[in-house]
Parts: sequence; C-alpha cells; structure tokens
Amino acid sequence: MLLSPGSDPKRIEAAFPAFQDKHVPPEEGRKASLWSVLHLQKLTDIHLRSHTDSEVEPTGDISYIYLFSAIGLFILLIACINYMNLATARSAGRAKEVGMRKVVGALRAQLIGQFLSESVVLVTIALGIASLLVVLFLPALNDFTHKQLVFKQLLDPEFLGIVLGITLLTGLVAGSYPAFFLTSFRPLGVLKGQIASTMRTGKLRQVLVITQFAIAIALIISTAVVYNQMKYIQDYRLGYAKDQVLLLPDVGDSTTNYETLKQQLIQTGVVRDMGRSSRIPSGRLLDSYGAMAMKGDTMAPVKINLRGLSVDYDFIPAYQIGMAAGRNFSRSHSTDTSMVVLNETAVRQLGWTPEQAIGKPFQYGPAKGQIIGVTKDVHFESLHQQMAALAMILRPGQLNWLSVPLKGSVPAALPRVETVWKQFFPERPFDYQFLDARFDRLYAREQTQQTLFSVFAGVAILISCLGLFGLSMFMAEQRTKEIGIRKVLGASEVSLVAMFSKDFMRLVVVALLIASPVAWYAMHTWLNDFAYRTDIHWWVFVLAGGLTVLIALLTVSFQSVKAALTNPVKSLRSE
Repeated sequence: MLLSPGSDPKRIEAAFPAFQDKHVPPEEGRKASLWSVLHLQKLTDIHLRSHTDSEVEPTGDISYIYLFSAIGLFILLIACINYMNLATARSAGRAKEVGMRKVVGALRAQLIGQFLSESVVLVTIALGIASLLVVLFLPALNDFTHKQLVFKQLLDPEFLGIVLGITLLTGLVAGSYPAFFLTSFRPLGVLKGQIASTMRTGKLRQVLVITQFAIAIALIISTAVVYNQMKYIQDYRLGYAKDQVLLLPDVGDSTTNYETLKQQLIQTGVVRDMGRSSRIPSGRLLDSYGAMAMKGDTMAPVKINLRGLSVDYDFIPAYQIGMAAGRNFSRSHSTDTSMVVLNETAVRQLGWTPEQAIGKPFQYGPAKGQIIGVTKDVHFESLHQQMAALAMILRPGQLNWLSVPLKGSVPAALPRVETVWKQFFPERPFDYQFLDARFDRLYAREQTQQTLFSVFAGVAILISCLGLFGLSMFMAEQRTKEIGIRKVLGASEVSLVAMFSKDFMRLVVVALLIASPVAWYAMHTWLNDFAYRTDIHWWVFVLAGGLTVLIALLTVSFQSVKAALTNPVKSLRSE
C-alpha cells in the first residue's frame, strides 16, 4: 500500500479488524480478525526488522548489527585506554619537555594541541594500515559470512565520512587525557623531579585498566555461553532420527507408484525406509486447518492453534517417531484416510491424556473421523520455537517431499539411490539435501556468533595484555631502586614477584566482579531467543576469571621476574 503523505499507519491498522470480519470468510465460526490480524509494515523495515514466516528471502537482524557494532566500539575503547595508560605512564620522559616549553612561554592550549595532533596522526596511520588489512582479509570475510562485499563499497562518500569521523574522534579521545594531564604540571615541580609520586598513584589509570579487562572478561563469558548453547542444541534429543536422512523434492504425479519406488530403493541395500510429507523437519509448520472436537453431544471448534502436516503411511516409521498411545496410519484400515494422529502437545492443550484421546471423534480440515494415535513430541522446527501442537493426516495430493533414511556409507549409497531415481524421474535432476545439514543451517547465525565472539574476545585480551605489559614495564622502571633495596635487606625473588603482581591482580579481580553481572544479563537476554536453552553455569564465570587472571599474571610476571632478578648493585649504584 502506498500511503498518502501525512497518513497515520496506526489509524489504518485500527480499521483492519472490522474490514477482515466483513470481507474474509470466518474460520469454523471464529472471527477472521481474531484468527489472523492484518498489520502494516514499512517496506524498508523488511530486510533488518522483519522476522515473519515465509519471507521472500532470509532477512537480517538489526539487533546483531547493534551487537557487533558495540563490540567493535568496545575494542576500540580498549585500544584508546591502552594509549591513555601508556602515554601517561611514559609522561615522566616528556614532563621536562613540557616544563621547559612552559618556562619559555608556551601556552597550555598550544601544548594540548600538540599532544592531540600527535594522537590524531598516529590514529590516521593506523587507519591506513587497517585499510590495507581490510583489502587482504576481505575474501576470507566473504567466505565466512557468505556475503559479496567489495572494497569499492567502502569508498561511498557517506561511509568515508563516518570512518574519518571515527578516526578523528578516536584520536581526540585517546589523546585527550595525556594532553590535559601532561599540560597540567607546574613547571617548577616538574623541573625539581616532583612528578614521580604523581605518576605512581594513578587512580584514573587503575580505573582504565579495570574497564578494559571488564570488557575482555565479558566477551570471554559471552563466548563460553554461546558455545554451551550450541553444544546443547547439537546434543538435544529431537525425538526423531535426523542422521543420514536424504531429502528429495517430490516431483511425481498421480501416476507415480511410490510403493514400487520404495521397494526398489530398499532393494539397493542402502535405504532403510522412505516416507512422504508436505513439510520436513527443520522447516516451519505453516499449514493450519480448522479443528473440531466432541464436546458433550456436539462437535465444537477447538481453541488451540493446531498446525497441520500431511503424511503418508510410512512417514512416522521412516523418522522412527515413537507412539505415546494408539497406532500409526495403516494400509490395512481403509478408514484411516479420515483419521487423525496428534502429538502429545496437542493432546495436552486439549485437556486430555494420550490414552484418553484415542478413539475420540475429531475433525481436522478434510479429515472427519477419530484420533487413532498420539505421537511423542518431536522438535519439528528450530529450538527457537516452542513445541507446536501438531495434527497429521493422510493427504496424498499434498506430499511435497521424500525422506529417505540411508544406512551404511553415504558416498556409496548416493549413486545407487540416483540410479533408481533416474528410472522413475528421467527428466528431473537428482537434487538432494541432507536433513542434518539443514538442521545445522538453522543455527548458522549462532555458529557465526560463536566464532566472532571468540575472535573478539581474543583481540580484546591481546590488546589488554599489551597495555598491561607496557604498564608493568613502566612500574618496574619506577620501582627499580625500591626492588634493589628490598633485595639488599633480604627479600626473596618470589616475594618481590608477588608484591609486584598483586596490585595488577587486584584490578583484574575487580574487573571480574563488574563484568560478571553485566555479561550474565546480556547472555540471559540472548538465550531468551531460544525456547529451549541451557543454563548459565557458575563455572563459566570462574573459567573466564581464572583465564583472565592467568593471562594477566603471565603478562605482568615477565617484567616482575626480570626486575626481581636484576642485580641490586646496578640499580643502587647511583646512590
């Protein structure tokens, strides 16, 4: 619908229920507006903000763009924090320069401009290196994301403006604290060497270290939770056999003898069974008919959303779906063409037990008979979806898929199945899929997330450790004489390493305490997208904290051990 300028979509939507009830035939006595309410959607919202069934093509998700943009900004923030920490830590080397400049008349604004421009120049050089890396790794990124991005797209004027703006902002943010910190020193104090004590007690520097490690720990926790959820999905019992199930589109017609096709496939020795259905597991159950059940002495519409699946006699045994009560459709019962088989969820929503449901009069679409069986629940759809109430009926004209469970070696089986296929459908290509591959594609986005979280967490830890390494090097230089005096007075290397490391370890522990609740909330929200999900276990936080402490300890220990092993005579010679 092309709306007139100034039209209010909400006013138009408000008129839809009455419109539907007037023009759309009611479904078994129910108002059409209660069954499926029409709504408006902006055309430009479909690609990233639409998640309805039967989309024209797979859509994106704006939430993931926000998520990974935020992670990218967090990693950029870690790099800025490192620059601030290292620049201020090395300020002692430039303090006298600042003092001398002030003495000869330099204004503070000039000094601030100098330090900010140095930072912007460094970030601009980094932009050039980053652009080269993008060119080198773009093919690998396209393979990973299954996209067709080209570097030319990055030269769009709007995008270039954003990149240059981020570059300038990053340079200013990274250089702001060192610039204002260095230029705040009084020249007399700097030239007298009174800056050392100021450098040693950097409260803001500690806050920045905590911030960057909190980000890194949150990413590690997120990676672990995503991994656990993916393993939970892979190990979850779906209720049917999905391994080595060959899926073929049913291209036959009313003249195709499927019983003969099945027997010839089984005679090859590589096929266990064959079943046909209107839809296949790993897809959505989008079909639905009106349902009626006996209430008192009359048939009345049921109030549950009962999804429909057309099957043949062999579908249930082909997938090895268990029966909770009753029986499967049988060729020996001619009346089964009017019967219905429900799943446990449908029976439970109707208020019956499986045993109570057997034999009850039931109508579902064209099937007007009785309930002859109740299957155990199977997860036909993705685990993102709640278990659907399902009704299976025999409808030969609605069967679009062949499901062929194989046995033995798949590479050896495929040529034999293809030979039989060509005998029945010589004009049709042998176009097949495997059910387990379709099942994996249901969670391709989550698999990508898992990989990206791992990469981002690794990058964040690496950058954090680089900053920690630089800080520990600076602190070792600042405390060289102190370490020398302690060694002369009998301190052991182990005690010196412990003394030197404990301050940094305390910061990492604080970062863990801050990151844990934030990461728990974020991943709890992410898991809510799954109807069936794992718990966030306590050991995930212990693992993330222990791993971060270990990495930080190894980073700091390198400098602390080096300082502890230094000959005190060298450090105290000038005293």
